[in-house]
Amino acid sequence: MPKVMAAGLSHPGVVRKRNEDGFFLFDRLTDGQSDGLCSSAVLADRKVQFYAVADGMGGKGIGDAAVSAALKTLDAVRVQFSQADRFDFPFFARHFLNRAGQAVLDVLGNSRGLYAGAAITLLCLTDEDAFVLSLGNCRCYRLRGQALTRLVAEDVLPGSEPRRLSRYLGQLPEESPEEPVGLYHFDLQKDDLFLMATDGFSDVVPEHVLIQSLATPGAFAEKPRALMDQALAGGALDNVTLLLVKVLDTMSEEEQAPSFREPIRHRNTAHRPIKSPVIRGMLIFLMFILTGFVAGWLFLTLLL
Repeated sequence: MPKVMAAGLSHPGVVRKRNEDGFFLFDRLTDGQSDGLCSSAVLADRKVQFYAVADGMGGKGIGDAAVSAALKTLDAVRVQFSQADRFDFPFFARHFLNRAGQAVLDVLGNSRGLYAGAAITLLCLTDEDAFVLSLGNCRCYRLRGQALTRLVAEDVLPGSEPRRLSRYLGQLPEESPEEPVGLYHFDLQKDDLFLMATDGFSDVVPEHVLIQSLATPGAFAEKPRALMDQALAGGALDNVTLLLVKVLDTMSEEEQAPSFREPIRHRNTAHRPIKSPVIRGMLIFLMFILTGFVAGWLFLTLLL
């Protein structure tokens, strides 16, 4: 099972008063809905782990409610699937999307059909694999060594200004694109560093600055706040949410368990006394005969 440490931060930004972002960290959700910094950290080692960032659309009372509904659904579906003997991420993703999409539509109420809902990017870690599900324009990066890779594509309508999403949670079924939802599968290695962020972060922190910040040696606990400070210093017109996930180890439970061999059972070779007097007498008599024979043979050998 992967051993991971992770930290999440969410801030309304320097302009907006309300935070409509949220994030899910292993087994707990944080939906902004505040005017200050929200933070959470965890050290995790379960076989299947979930991390997500979500960005609400629609304004106060709509976007934040959509994010809360999506993340609460993720938590419920996570618990349901954690009891299964075998984890199948594509099946999990389809089940989550159906339930989360309906949950967001339910909370939108009279806002159905309007441009309202939630963008989400979900990272799932298993023994040696990383899976990503993405709707909207939240990003997921992986730093491996000194190489930074953007793992997901954005669902943005071409030429739209301001940018409008082509896919998001809360979208009416008849408005959804025909192409499949973005599902991505990657191998997982020790020391992989994942960064998930809403567009409030990625719009103000360019990738060449991001790789310098992530690749610079330093304590993991200091990096999330340093990244948040960069976003706020850059203007942060939108809400800013980021989640940093560091893979400490990818060994499975079986590989970590010590190998014990069945001990070799030796026969007891200690002397066991013969209790029968008849057998003891016969053995003594035979010993005298043999002893006499050997002694006689040695005596004749010396004389001749």
